[in-house]
Amino acid sequence: MGRDSIRSSETGARLAFAAPVLHPRPGLREKLLAGLKRQESVQVWREWSDTPPAPIHKVAAEEGAWEAIDVPGIRVKRLYVDPASDTVSLLIQMDPGASYPSHRHAGPEHCYVISGDLQVGGLHLKTGDYQVANTSSIHTVTSTVNGCTILIVSSMKDQLLHDSHA
Repeated sequence: MGRDSIRSSETGARLAFAAPVLHPRPGLREKLLAGLKRQESVQVWREWSDTPPAPIHKVAAEEGAWEAIDVPGIRVKRLYVDPASDTVSLLIQMDPGASYPSHRHAGPEHCYVISGDLQVGGLHLKTGDYQVANTSSIHTVTSTVNGCTILIVSSMKDQLLHDSHA
């Protein structure tokens, strides 16, 4: 090792120890962990397992259970899960006045309003309306005045942006 290499190594070591020691503010770790747990309890489909492979998959109207999520007035029903293609199909029921927090789409999200009304940002959707939000797009708070049932086909990895539903 040459003299210049030794000096360079010594300088690098000194610089590493010259930086001030910074400590995260109290409670930051807990806040980050709570945020991750919150996302899992709101987006329960992230934890759903694959739908067993079959030539044809059917979910009859009376099959499956509606599952409450950690957002008041919203329930989801699993239809189909395909982690290999990062896709989940689900029904969502929203009670009158319910709202879902802002989120960024990890893949295209298809939304069909089966019944009721849905407000997605500046879009007002009613029974029979369809919209698609493309990859990386952001939905601001999604809400309903009178309640709704919607069909969603989306990425399993959408990201919540903040606790705006409270």
